Amino acid sequence: MMIAGGRSQSLHIPMLESSRVAEARRAIGALAAENHLGEADVGRAQIVASELANNLLRHARDGFLIARALQESEGQGLEIAAIDRGPGMDLQRCLADGFSTGGTPGTGLGAVRRLSDSFDAYSLPGGSIAVARVLATGEARRPTGPAVLQIGAVCLPKTGEEISGDAWAATTMAGGRTLIIVADGLGHGPLAADASNAALAAFHDEAPSGRGPADILTEIHRRLRSTRGAAVAIAEISPASGELRYAGLGNVAATVISSGSRRGLVSHNGIAGGTPSPPRELSYPFAPQSLLVMASDGLGTHWDLARYAGAATHHPAVVSSLLCRDFSRGRDDLTVVAVREAA
Repeated sequence: MMIAGGRSQSLHIPMLESSRVAEARRAIGALAAENHLGEADVGRAQIVASELANNLLRHARDGFLIARALQESEGQGLEIAAIDRGPGMDLQRCLADGFSTGGTPGTGLGAVRRLSDSFDAYSLPGGSIAVARVLATGEARRPTGPAVLQIGAVCLPKTGEEISGDAWAATTMAGGRTLIIVADGLGHGPLAADASNAALAAFHDEAPSGRGPADILTEIHRRLRSTRGAAVAIAEISPASGELRYAGLGNVAATVISSGSRRGLVSHNGIAGGTPSPPRELSYPFAPQSLLVMASDGLGTHWDLARYAGAATHHPAVVSSLLCRDFSRGRDDLTVVAVREAA
């Protein structure tokens, strides 16, 4: 099991054998408790994890679970994704209670959907993605800001390491203005994580001020001078204006997909904490139902969602999980954040 720390706390649990089901149940229960979910909600998260894990063991190959704590603006809870390279499945049949291809009662995905506050799945021959969210019940479950955007994210350490040098965060302000940051600390391990987490701390301090991405990135650059530095990119989305503002230093990549077209956003050469020149901010159109993808250089550059029929219309958590599965370089920390305007 690998853990990505900091504000983007997450778990990665390969489903290699039956003992991993109990491990997933315990680890996701602990993550839910650490994020102040009540006993009943911790129990729901554990059942969801167990059902998804069992489904991977019975029907898939190279399957794994990813779980993360939601950002404050998303509400209080967990996002749990089951990702595999199996034969694919008929989702309509598999989500019906009583259906089974493995000689079991067939309550797996149907139970997951019932117990989850939101659920989405995508499948083609060659693999499937299922993503469930479990939110705290009562007042605590509500997002702190207006739910104008859907967000999905994966943040994982380099294979063989337990601490990721990447980090990400998102925050929504009054009026629906949302800021998203991806930081990739130089190198790997704890010192890289220190740099990326310092970038997130500065981001959260500055975001409420109303300053734009370039100004926030300038402050991040100042604060990271005592660290090894990081590649950092910040996007600001204001759905009401149909505009996206963006500033980046280093090799964090960002792409907007809209009506089948794909546009790369410009990050400038340099490193936050090590580059004297100020970052520049650019504006781009962001039409309704556009999809923003931001990624550290752990994601290969040759990805193309057009290869996956209908995938771009699914929840961004499905998109980030799909890209993680098929385009991870495997030799670096990996962060993928996908964002779309909520329906």
